[in-house]
Amino acid sequence: MATNEELMGVWEQFKSANDERLKAIEANVTDPVATDKLDKLEAEIQKLTGVVEEVAEEQKSLAKKSGRLGTSADTAEAEYKNAFGTWFRSGRGEEALEAKSATIGGDSGNDGGHTVPVVIDMAIREKLIDFSPLRQLAEVITTTTGSYSVLLSGAGAASGWVAETAARPETTSPKITKLAIPHGEIYANVAASQQMLDDSAINIEAWLASKVADAFAVAEGAAFITGDGTDKPKGLLATGNGYGTVVSGAASTFTNPDKLFDLVYGLKAGHRQNAKFLMASATEAEVRKLKDTTGNYLWAPGLNGQRGTLLGYDVYNDENMPVIAANAFPIAFGDFKAGYTIADRKSITLVRDPYTNKPYVMFYVTARVGGTPTNTDAIKLLKIAAS
Repeated sequence: MATNEELMGVWEQFKSANDERLKAIEANVTDPVATDKLDKLEAEIQKLTGVVEEVAEEQKSLAKKSGRLGTSADTAEAEYKNAFGTWFRSGRGEEALEAKSATIGGDSGNDGGHTVPVVIDMAIREKLIDFSPLRQLAEVITTTTGSYSVLLSGAGAASGWVAETAARPETTSPKITKLAIPHGEIYANVAASQQMLDDSAINIEAWLASKVADAFAVAEGAAFITGDGTDKPKGLLATGNGYGTVVSGAASTFTNPDKLFDLVYGLKAGHRQNAKFLMASATEAEVRKLKDTTGNYLWAPGLNGQRGTLLGYDVYNDENMPVIAANAFPIAFGDFKAGYTIADRKSITLVRDPYTNKPYVMFYVTARVGGTPTNTDAIKLLKIAAS
C-alpha cells in the first residue's frame, strides 16, 4: 500500500531529524528550525497512521456486515422495532409499544421510558467501543441490574509433596473477596425537529445511535480514566486503584527510556502476554523520540492497519489520559482485560419529550454504566516525578 510506504518514509525522516536534535542538545545548541521540522513530521505521522487505521477499520466493518445475521427471524424484536419507530417519529402507538416491550423482556415503565430496540442498542454500543480505547481493552460485562459485583481471588491455593501413603493435611485456600463495581446513570438529551422526524429518508436508527454515542463516549471515557466512583465508574487512575507504579526518574519530564523497560518487566510474565500501552497521543509523540542504549528507537509505526508498537507492544491512545507533567500518570501498561472491568446495564432507555423545547422534540436517553480496577497485579502505571 502506498500509504504504508509513505508512513515508513516519513518515519525515517522523523528519526533523522530527531537524531540531529539530539546531537544539537549534546552540543548545547538550540535549533528552532529543527524543532519545527520535527513537529511537522510528527503531525504527518499522526495523519498517515490515522489513514492506515481508517482503511483497516472500514475493511473490518464491511466484513462484519457481510456476515451479520438478519433480524427477520426474530419476529418479536422486529415488531417491537416497527412500533418503536412509529412512536419515535410521531409519538403515536405508545400503548402498543408498552405491550410489545413485555414480549421482548424489556423493562419499560420502570423509569418512565422505553427500552430501545436491540438494533439501536447494539449500534450505540458498537460506536462506544470505537470511541473508547478502554472499552476495547477492558473486560466488558452486561448485567440486567444497575449494580454488579465481581469475585476476586487472592494468592493461589498452597500445595505440598508427600509420600505415597502419607497423610494429606489441609493446605491454605485462596481468599475470595467480593468487589462491587461503582456505577452511575449516564444520559444524553438529543433534540430533533419534527420536520426531520417526518422525513422518511433519514435513518433514525443511525442518527440516534450517532448522537447518543457521541455524548456517552465523552462522559464515560473520562470516568473510566479519572472517575472517583461516586455516582460514576471508578477510573483507572482513581485514588486507591492499587496498581503498582514506576517513577520516571526526572521531575516534570520523561526522557529516560530505561523506565519503560522497568514498566514492562515489572509486570508479571503471565500478564505481559496480553499487555498493551495506554497513553494520550501527546505522550506518544514524546515517547517516539526515545532510543535504547544501542541507538534503536523504542517505538515503531504500525503497517496495514496495525497499531504502532512500543517495545513490541501495541499502543492505544486515550486523550483522557494525562499528559507528561509533575505527579501525573501519563502511561499505563498491562493486561487491561484482567485489570479493569466495565459493567453495562442490559437496556438503554429513552423518553420522548415534545413539550419542553418547542419546536424541537427532545429524546432523553439513559443507561447505567459501571467500572472499577480489579486485578491490581495486571496493570502498572508510569508516574512522572514531582521533584
